[in-house]
Amino acid sequence: MASLSRDLAQWVVGLAYDDLPPAVVDRAKGVTLHSLASVLLGSQTPGGRQAVQLMTEEESGVSHGATIMVDGATVTKGGAAFCNAEMAMAGGKLDSFRMLTHPGTSILPGAFVAAETASTSGQEFLTGLAAGYEVMERLAADFIPTVVARGFHSGPVFGIFGPAVAAAKILNFTEDQVNSTIALCVHLAAGNLEGPRSGGTALREGAAVRNAMLAVALAQRGHVGGETTLEGDAGFYHAYAGNNKGQLTYSFVGDTHTSLDKITTGLGQDWMFLETLYRIYSTAGYNIAHVNEMLSAWEQGKDVGDMLGLESAIAGTWAAEKPERMSVAEARRLVDDDAGFDRMVGLGVIKLEDDGHDATIVRPKLIEAFTEIRQYGVSTDKLIDLHEQIAPLVDQISAILVTAGVEHIGDRLNPGTALPPDTEVAEMITMLVRFRTQAVSAVTATLAHSIETAVESVIAGILAQAVEHTPDEHIPDK
Repeated sequence: MASLSRDLAQWVVGLAYDDLPPAVVDRAKGVTLHSLASVLLGSQTPGGRQAVQLMTEEESGVSHGATIMVDGATVTKGGAAFCNAEMAMAGGKLDSFRMLTHPGTSILPGAFVAAETASTSGQEFLTGLAAGYEVMERLAADFIPTVVARGFHSGPVFGIFGPAVAAAKILNFTEDQVNSTIALCVHLAAGNLEGPRSGGTALREGAAVRNAMLAVALAQRGHVGGETTLEGDAGFYHAYAGNNKGQLTYSFVGDTHTSLDKITTGLGQDWMFLETLYRIYSTAGYNIAHVNEMLSAWEQGKDVGDMLGLESAIAGTWAAEKPERMSVAEARRLVDDDAGFDRMVGLGVIKLEDDGHDATIVRPKLIEAFTEIRQYGVSTDKLIDLHEQIAPLVDQISAILVTAGVEHIGDRLNPGTALPPDTEVAEMITMLVRFRTQAVSAVTATLAHSIETAVESVIAGILAQAVEHTPDEHIPDK
């Protein structure tokens, strides 16, 4: 049985321009123009200029490299790809796949380097681009939330595969060379979230595409990467998702299991590449559908008040507690436990603000409960341990309830299609608000009943043990 990287390599090598559906060709052209526009914008930013300055100072004068866009300098292939990716990222017009990856910021720079090197045709360029997007997005699709939850940045972690595959296809690699390219990307994949969480700046797709160019160069020269580097017991998914069995800790659709076999199912027939979104507005990718719906409603003469009501019903807060902002010193006094304070920051219960002076108590009622229970001698560490155990279970309950609500209205409200009549929108708003209220009420009541039953059972056990160990009292004769 062929390995996962081998199956992908066989498909990549066999892919021809004539195999691309018109919609795929159109999307490949679209993301190319989208990325070029972002590079032009990014070249004017401090971040873009800094990347160019770094590479030209380190690598200028290379005779057989590639071109930094806009600037025109020739540096190493990896250096050019890095600069062009950093400018694309700085420009902000990023495409988006399932919110947390931005394929074009690494794939296009890698593909352009390969195309410049090989003097390739337009059709060959688009074919390589389609291959890179499809492979990267299939590798990432079901695993993005789980990888992020483990502290890895899904953008660069998966972003190395796309440009490497695109370049390998454009350079007309053999099956063995493509297989090794993918395998070497496993060795070089990287990206972590702790830096930006603790005040640093993330090293993202620029680093990913630079490493991708190294993988391509090594594979081109005969470096053998291995066979089961993706699915093996010490492979990519074991390392970044925590297992190679398809078990998920988080999912966009609530599933806790997938299969690695899905990665190649329908390859070349069902194009995941077509799920790639353009960032056509200056906002995060997950807002694009909402902006489109608002504009569509406006164009259709819909009542904007109804749309805002529907938005509030779907996305409004369910929480009764509101975050509270105060100085860090006040927050520490409130917790009254330095180690516990640090753990709460790590868990997101408390957020330290960028100014270094203030903190936001994200869960004030939780901390209030901790403070009251501590009066009975329970340590802060113990309470936090309990919270860490309980929170994932509550998340599972929430996922079940949200999925139920989405399934109920899914057939009636589809992004990108015409909105239902105003009366039906109003009915959905009412239903969603009632659903939210009753869902919280039902869970609260069920939890209270469960706790009461558990407490009664525990107390009964304690009393039974006490009776067993109590000596019989002598009853005097009358």
